[in-house]
Amino acid sequence: MSIGLPDCITALETRFDTMRTADQAAWREVWRFLDGLAWADDYTEEPVVDFDAATLLVALDALSGNDDTCAMFAEAVRALALPPGATVGIQRYWTG
Repeated sequence: MSIGLPDCITALETRFDTMRTADQAAWREVWRFLDGLAWADDYTEEPVVDFDAATLLVALDALSGNDDTCAMFAEAVRALALPPGATVGIQRYWTG
């Protein structure tokens, strides 16, 4: 399954300052993680790196009430029924 987090950016930009502290912390952790990843594209293959699934779910849930795309992503992660401590693989992929 592939989730495009850029689809959540608009909702994040408008909601971040009013989010609960825990939700802001989750988004900061997501962005710090993404900032450290190299870009992949059709010509390069960067590794998929593991990220804490629970943190990603907190971040996505923080936007679910305002953005259908984020709600869909949160449901997709939740549907995996991952055990505590599970990770999801993330790759930073350029689609432009």
